[in-house]
Amino acid sequence: ERIRERIMRRGVFRLIEFTRRRELRKFIHPILALMNATFVENMGYAPLDEHEMDDLARRYLSIIDPRFVKVVAMNADTVGFIIALPSIAAGIRRARGRLLPLGWLWILQAGKRARRLDLLLGGIREDCRGKGVDVLLGRAMTHSAMVAVFEYMDTHHELESNTLVRAEMERMGGQIYKRYRVFGMEV
Repeated sequence: ERIRERIMRRGVFRLIEFTRRRELRKFIHPILALMNATFVENMGYAPLDEHEMDDLARRYLSIIDPRFVKVVAMNADTVGFIIALPSIAAGIRRARGRLLPLGWLWILQAGKRARRLDLLLGGIREDCRGKGVDVLLGRAMTHSAMVAVFEYMDTHHELESNTLVRAEMERMGGQIYKRYRVFGMEV
């Protein structure tokens, strides 16, 4: 909290939080462009073009809860973001992966009853890393999760080799309970 207050006093970064989906619309392209810039170092990531960005927005904007999307801006540029969703895993299990006849209902109910928040995507522009953007995003998401009475937060897939993010999560009290590895084979 002290670090967050110090960063906010400097006035360099501005935290943007949302209450309505329509507020998110103007940030879709900047967030996805930042995702392209930050995820390019991940093995197997293919950058999105404008058409794919529009398609993703059309598909997923209706299921995203705006309370769990956080953006950090510097001047007019988006320099960091984090997106989370209530876990719908129980509903998908109950529906056995099928939307019809009642699978969609079970999935919706699972999202409303969830006690776990799944952190799906996050990224910080390379020149802004180590300057507190992660603190702003993490603190804001933690606060929103506590207000919504979530008991747990689970991160998106973090590679074992992603030591920076893993160390940050462990510093905040996170525990490793599953591992993701990418194996390759020379052809």
